[in-house]
Amino acid sequence: MSIVTDETRLGIVKLSMWLGYLVMIGLGLALAVFEWSDGNATLAMIFCVVIFTGNFFGYLGMEKGSQDERARKIGTYAATYSWFITLVAMCFLFIWDVAFNMHMSVARFLGITLLVMVVSMMLINVYKAHRGDVE
Repeated sequence: MSIVTDETRLGIVKLSMWLGYLVMIGLGLALAVFEWSDGNATLAMIFCVVIFTGNFFGYLGMEKGSQDERARKIGTYAATYSWFITLVAMCFLFIWDVAFNMHMSVARFLGITLLVMVVSMMLINVYKAHRGDVE
């Protein structure tokens, strides 16, 4: 019988979350560049989003009271800022599409949105973690 501490569990969740970042970035790039819109891309998207979201909420400690309050705050800030950055990017994509009459496929739009969301969340998470202080 092995004893899994909260620190070990948090390390596993962080590792799987970073692997999820990489997979989501790869999927976003594939959607944006190749415009996949078949069943395999849909299943990969659903799988990645479910696993990534579960790991992210585990990282935040949403399933139970987290002992690491700092990680919880950093993750919440990263998710919030990423949401706003993604919303602004989606508006710019729409304006670009209408103003320059460059119609994008849904797969490309989803891929770009996914890239913006995941990369901004990852960078903000790293920045806040290395900055040292969280309000």
